Amino acid sequence: MTTDQADSAGGSLDIHAGAIDNEYTFSGDRAAQQQKGIQANTVSLAGSALNNRTGFVAATLALDFKLSEKIDNQNGFATSLGTTHLSDPAGGLLLNNEQGYISAKTSMLVQGAQLTGQLGTFAADQLTLDLKGDYRNTHSLIGQSKLDLTTSGDLRNDAKLTSGGALSLNAHHIQNAQAGQIQGRQARVNASGTLENQGLINGQDTLVVAEQIRNLGSGRIYGQRLGLQARDILNGAAPNGSNQAGTIAAHDRLDIGAQTLSNQDGALIYSGGERLSDAAWMPTTMRRVQLLRSSITVRLLILWVPRRFMPRN
Repeated sequence: MTTDQADSAGGSLDIHAGAIDNEYTFSGDRAAQQQKGIQANTVSLAGSALNNRTGFVAATLALDFKLSEKIDNQNGFATSLGTTHLSDPAGGLLLNNEQGYISAKTSMLVQGAQLTGQLGTFAADQLTLDLKGDYRNTHSLIGQSKLDLTTSGDLRNDAKLTSGGALSLNAHHIQNAQAGQIQGRQARVNASGTLENQGLINGQDTLVVAEQIRNLGSGRIYGQRLGLQARDILNGAAPNGSNQAGTIAAHDRLDIGAQTLSNQDGALIYSGGERLSDAAWMPTTMRRVQLLRSSITVRLLILWVPRRFMPRN
């Protein structure tokens, strides 16, 4: 099915087709976008594939994609003033959002899809992504009050994962590359395997839980209140021979639960207030580890200095 204009005059629009072609229906100016694309109060697109290259899809209340194979949103625009859902429980949907924009004013759910492309944006007040397999993020994922990203495989972040409120990341191995930014008011990063950070992890309350935490080179883990829980924590230089070494810093409070803590190569571990103390705001498992901190191995220097000397991020 090819669309130049599909407008239900403010009602509901349901399109079921093997393939839906909505290419080149976006003028580039949303304010002037009146007579082209797919627009309705509620929009439901079902089938195997959607071509929305430089296309325009808009809903006032709800936008629902039920595609099983492919969504091509390169340079495309898909938005809802209410909710946006993109789901494929079977996990076969390939979503290319290269320089595209997909948004919802209230909530967005992306479920079962495999995301590709670069420099695109997913934005909503509450943004939830439940993905299959490994995921390399080269998009801006923005949850104004909440961002929840879970993948069944490994996660590599080369771009921005940000929330003005709660941020939660869950994966097997997590790699936050040098250009990667993970930021939320309450930031929770959970890796069942290894977390390697050479970028920025930052929050007001920041909690990082992994089997191993490796904060290397230009890696910065910040928080007003910061908690780290792992069997082994390494804070040091990157293996590429760079002179930079990692920084772990809390403005007010730092809590570390680990069996082995290695701070080397001139790396910095800093707290402007309390340090290595029992933290009621952390999970019970972390508090239990804290009681065993006498077994922590600390190599080289862990430095605590007055708050006025705290580097601002």
